[in-house]
Amino acid sequence: MQRVGSAIGIAVIGSVLFGSLTITGPDTVGSGFLHGAAMAMAVSAAFSVVALTLVFALPKKVQSGH
Repeated sequence: MQRVGSAIGIAVIGSVLFGSLTITGPDTVGSGFLHGAAMAMAVSAAFSVVALTLVFALPKKVQSGH
């Protein structure tokens, strides 16, 4: 399950990176990738905050159904 989550996370971050590229010509490649990387990093940080919140919000032990 961890592999599936990793693959989905990489796909989402890659989609954000390449979806937010704003390259209009050869002279804007650097700034376009800088903007795309900043957006991807922001999404990655948001996912990290959500995961950290879930770590503390979810119950520590699973109760058995007996």
